[in-house]
Amino acid sequence: MTPVADTGPLPTPARRPPVLILLTVCFALLLFCMPLGGFDIWWHLKIGEWIVENARVPRTDLYTYGSLGMPYLDQHWGFQVYSWILYSIGGVPLLGLAKSAMVSAAVAAGMSSRYARTPQSLVALVWLLPICVLTMRNFVRPEIFALLSIALTLWILRASSERPRLLLILPLQQLIVINCHAVSIISVGVMGFFVLDRAWLRWRSQGVPLAGSGWKLEWLTLGAMALAGLISPYGVDGWLFPLSLFLKISVEREFWSSVTYELVSPLRFLTLDGLTRFFLMSFFVQIVLGSLTFLLAWRDRRVDLYRVLLFSTFTYLALSSQRNVNLFAVVGGTVSMWNLADWAAVRPRVQTWLTARRTELVIGGLLVILSLSVVTGLWHRVTNARRDFGLSERIHYYIHGPAQFAGREGMPKHAYVADFGQASLYVFHNGPEHLSFMDGRLEHPRRSTIEGYEQVYNQLADKPAMAAGDRSFLEIIAPGARSQDEWPAIVLDRELSARQISGMLENPDWRPVFIDRTGAVFLSRSIADRLGLPPASLAPIFAPRDYRD
Repeated sequence: MTPVADTGPLPTPARRPPVLILLTVCFALLLFCMPLGGFDIWWHLKIGEWIVENARVPRTDLYTYGSLGMPYLDQHWGFQVYSWILYSIGGVPLLGLAKSAMVSAAVAAGMSSRYARTPQSLVALVWLLPICVLTMRNFVRPEIFALLSIALTLWILRASSERPRLLLILPLQQLIVINCHAVSIISVGVMGFFVLDRAWLRWRSQGVPLAGSGWKLEWLTLGAMALAGLISPYGVDGWLFPLSLFLKISVEREFWSSVTYELVSPLRFLTLDGLTRFFLMSFFVQIVLGSLTFLLAWRDRRVDLYRVLLFSTFTYLALSSQRNVNLFAVVGGTVSMWNLADWAAVRPRVQTWLTARRTELVIGGLLVILSLSVVTGLWHRVTNARRDFGLSERIHYYIHGPAQFAGREGMPKHAYVADFGQASLYVFHNGPEHLSFMDGRLEHPRRSTIEGYEQVYNQLADKPAMAAGDRSFLEIIAPGARSQDEWPAIVLDRELSARQISGMLENPDWRPVFIDRTGAVFLSRSIADRLGLPPASLAPIFAPRDYRD
């Protein structure tokens, strides 16, 4: 179907520099520059370091004793090498800047997939909402590769109507991304929707040739993209890995959503917080407004199968698991832009208003003001984001101090670290010489290991049992231990494990040997005495919090 935006009744407006497009991307880049958050990046860095040093990918777990030697399919290895190289050169700031640049590039690619006659003022207005949604999961994670891949795929498929050979780029792109992010197979699904839509249009046109690529090139591209998924160190196992992730957010959702927030549906947060979170509200508003653009298309009798498949599929994925919200933001923003461009193209008064110099000046001024509000911190205060503009780490968020202390000479070689997200810090600073019971990688541990971690976590918070010297949890984290000298260290973060710290302070068999404003390290009294470590001051635990979530 030829877009109305390219064939409308109005003459093509005079070509103007894409100032509003550039200002929108600039706003996105600034908004995405925020202190490092999320825990997974630290074990990604550690594994990236191991891959660089050993010139091969891991096949078994090397860093947790709860799953030591278990098969480990590390489909993120390319991202890990990339991240480790950046971190080695410029530390956390360079990691943050590269992440912000890649997500901004995804925004730019999505905006670039507009039709030739779409007013840039419409594009800028449409993309403000997706940019806000993208900040919900603004982490340095492998998914930034999938995000950019999806955006580039949409742009290439849109541009292939004029330059069909651009489709040949997609298998090469897939070959890169499949080795950086496990669910990059989604790009193959997008190509599949495109091929299906083109087949439908050919059937409806009763043999009249369509503009753009022919069916042979389309099917060749789709097949090559699917086969590219096999070209990784893990072969078929890596290609099938996304299926196991899908099972976790569908059939096994109840268990896995209790383990990690990233597999929880945004609807769950809606029931807990209502629409009090600005970025959560932006997500649901984008779904509503995106759906309304299809009503506009239906009124004009221009419902497009390709767009319906894209929007409905990525809405479902985002509502199933918040880890997919970013993908929806890009796809939903692109589809909404297409629908609104078609709607505006057949309404001369709307088109005239959108292309007026005054309109563009007002929108440009708005984008400049929004960008300045981000840099000055006003944006974060107004939206109650509890974060700052910058590229450092979050204040008092990561347990660097406790993790480094627990890896000192003479300390136990094993540690139970809670929350298990913070275990990535222990792995980063001490692995593989020191092993955590479990960390945030959910690809390899047995379900029994995760359940054991949760059982210990709950027992440590039971103050009466701890005061009575409960040792039953040691059957899980120290099986076969014959004396206190064989007990692991227990490392607890202040924010997420405050109840566990309170419980451990009651246990007469354990001594807090290190405490700072991020967490605490506990050793058995026997080990603490052998190392000459007195009880640590509790003052940092009760110090006022000034970290930003």
